[in-house]
Amino acid sequence: MSLRQRLVQLVGSLQDPHKVARFQRLCGVEAPVSRTATAAADPREDEKAEAPLAGESRRRERQLGASGGPPPPGSDRNQCPAKPGGGGAPNGVRNGRATELGPASQRRAGVLRRNSLTGEEGQLAHVSNMPLYYLFCFGTELGNELFYILFFPFWIWNLDALVGRRLVVIWVLAMYLGQCTKDIIRWPRPASPPVVKLEVFYNSEYSMPSTHAMSGTAIPISMILLTYGRWQYPLIYGLILIPCWCSLVCLSRIYMGMHSILDVIAGFVYTILILAIFYPFVDLIDNFNQTHKYAPLIIIGLHLALGIFSFTLDTWSTSRGDTAEILGSGAGIACGSHFTYKMGLILDPPLDILPLPRPPISVTLFGKAILRILVGMLFVLVVRDIMKRITIPLACKIFNIPCDDVRKARQHMEVELPYRYITYGMRFKEPSYPKEVEGGVPVDRSAQRLCSEFSPAAGVGSDEIFTTLGCTPDMEKIEEQFANLNIVKRSSETKEPTYLLGIDTSKTVQAEKGSLVAVLCSNGSIRIYDKERLNVLREFRGYPGLNGVKFANSCDSVYSSCTDGTVKCWDARLASEKPVQLFKGYPSNIFISFDISCNDHVICAGTEKVDDDALLVFWDARINSQDLSTTKDPLGAYSETHSDDITQVCFHPSNPNMVVSGSTDGLVNVFDITVDNEEDALVTTCNSVSSVSYIGWSGKDYKQIYCMTHDEGFCWWDLNHLDTNEPITCLNIPDVREVINMKEGILDYLIGGLYHEKTDKLFVVGGTNTGIIHIMSCTTSGLVHVTRLQGGHAATVRSFCWNMQDDSLLTGGEDAQLLLWKPGAVEKTLTKKDSMKIASSVYQRVRVHSNHSYKKRKKQ
Repeated sequence: MSLRQRLVQLVGSLQDPHKVARFQRLCGVEAPVSRTATAAADPREDEKAEAPLAGESRRRERQLGASGGPPPPGSDRNQCPAKPGGGGAPNGVRNGRATELGPASQRRAGVLRRNSLTGEEGQLAHVSNMPLYYLFCFGTELGNELFYILFFPFWIWNLDALVGRRLVVIWVLAMYLGQCTKDIIRWPRPASPPVVKLEVFYNSEYSMPSTHAMSGTAIPISMILLTYGRWQYPLIYGLILIPCWCSLVCLSRIYMGMHSILDVIAGFVYTILILAIFYPFVDLIDNFNQTHKYAPLIIIGLHLALGIFSFTLDTWSTSRGDTAEILGSGAGIACGSHFTYKMGLILDPPLDILPLPRPPISVTLFGKAILRILVGMLFVLVVRDIMKRITIPLACKIFNIPCDDVRKARQHMEVELPYRYITYGMRFKEPSYPKEVEGGVPVDRSAQRLCSEFSPAAGVGSDEIFTTLGCTPDMEKIEEQFANLNIVKRSSETKEPTYLLGIDTSKTVQAEKGSLVAVLCSNGSIRIYDKERLNVLREFRGYPGLNGVKFANSCDSVYSSCTDGTVKCWDARLASEKPVQLFKGYPSNIFISFDISCNDHVICAGTEKVDDDALLVFWDARINSQDLSTTKDPLGAYSETHSDDITQVCFHPSNPNMVVSGSTDGLVNVFDITVDNEEDALVTTCNSVSSVSYIGWSGKDYKQIYCMTHDEGFCWWDLNHLDTNEPITCLNIPDVREVINMKEGILDYLIGGLYHEKTDKLFVVGGTNTGIIHIMSCTTSGLVHVTRLQGGHAATVRSFCWNMQDDSLLTGGEDAQLLLWKPGAVEKTLTKKDSMKIASSVYQRVRVHSNHSYKKRKKQ
């Protein structure tokens, strides 16, 4: 026997309906005696009873294997073997109600659901093993609408929206391909008799492959692939879940008499093939759905086109409506995720806090999860009922189809497709709950909510949080933390070593471990790092050069000003180098500083002096649904308050209408941008007497400002004294290097300031040319050295970023190293890199740290 003949024989054996009947008998499912006797006497009665509607010959042809596709092996409808064991009665029940129920020791079971579209009634059968019956009823429900309508919203609302969205993408793809394949192959369901059909809801569909098996394979495998490494749990749990879930669903379809063994195996193998090909693209698809400005139009159009195509593959059956339902659900969730992302309502936790911890199970956690599902399901059911009442009559009226009999009307594509597509698209459109931080259930912003059990919203004050973490909010403790800072991690070497000129972390997740890290490099690029591992995730380039780096406050957008006269915005989660937004300046503008307001509404950038003009340029950073353009023009500019390069811009941390700017002319100006004209908008002007290199806010309610100069000077002003007779200057040090009493070593330069909000203390960070970092506390009496950090950098440190949530420090410098410091941490491998002598265009533009004061040079 040739290999081909053996394969044909194997396929025929696996397709044999008698094997399905044998499995049913093994599980305790028997046909009533009266039914089997009738079937044995006149098997043609079964064929008549198989038709759900009188005169619906197409359905009967499908059951007989004469529907246009080749009949599967082993589908001879006239075979009615006797039941083994000496009973003599053949096994099989036609689609109708049996009049005799057999032995009293057996219980009878009917169909799970009546098919309301075809009017088809199911069978009664003797079931001797009720635990197996209920188990397989549960298994088959894992592939039905009720399960989907609970499962996907539960993931999105209560667990992890990213996983939920991507599960939907995989589910839609697998189910659509499975449904279309059914209508192409056109193999009928297993013959009855001998099979006992316990479910008839999907009886009018074709059999090959089993879409229940495809769903039961795709969902658990994808769920483990998406969650392992993202959530903290042992892999063995997933390895147990996958075979249990998959085998339960697959065996339930054989038990129900709806599929042959071959159908189930084909569905399983088909799904594995689909996952192998398409799973690598799921991340790309999800990011496209959320971020592309034309995503809703493309999503709706593509899903609608796929629905129309599937409706042309065969004449009417319930599978067509199911396909439209699947596509509508996928389109609704995709569009919902797009709009919630654009509005900043739902944000995914950044990569640096992964894996997410499992929340402790509590009554509060459980209650909130159930409440969300109940509220959400109420919304879903109301929308479904409303849309059903609207779409069916409207479609019938538009296409002149009689709507007296809704069941017949829905057999027309013009009615069924818009009804299912629109209804389920609206029904599954992703609702979003408020993004307030609360303890308990992690709803999409899972990291925040998992790590915010002690947040003020949960009834605990910030001082209590600090005490809970083992730190009392006093100066001594903070200084001890700084003194105990040790290196946790070093960034890996990159192909192109550069100076690290600026650092910022994502602010979307106020959690224990911080967030993504954006680093400005001297080669004109921004690198996005995973904070805990310090490996480069992606890189954005801006030509000819970039100045400054800043994350948005409410999303993972990262900004930088460019010397080509623009401010660029990238999505830190996307690998595309193309900015998602571009803010154009006026002609001849060269931006060297910028900032974005605390509510992400306004961007302000400072320019170099060109033709006696140095401008502060403003843009509206909000996304306008009426204007989908990615390029924005300025709202206006301030041109009179600075006479030289504007080197620093900094918005108030809590008041989006206050901004401070610093310039090479030595002036530090504070503006209220709600005032129309520039002169009235100027709140106050402070003079640092030297070129400003750094600006920041400090003090209670951030009513103080401080600046550092390129001559290593330090100035500190209190804006609370503006309306009093007291001087606003708290401290003025022309050259910190000349007055600071270092405990060890020297101070070569200042890097920036660090305001510790919990203790209301301001610290100044400086360093040496050999890579040592000095931290100094600031009082009205002067600067006091606190500690020094050494053993990390081998050259000048250019940038740092302090994370208040986990008390960690990130530093970067001219040795191309990005270092992560934490109190009491121990680095596994401590190898100090040599200083790299690399040319930098940015270095050439920035003033070199001088060892002489500004006043001394002025006298010379």
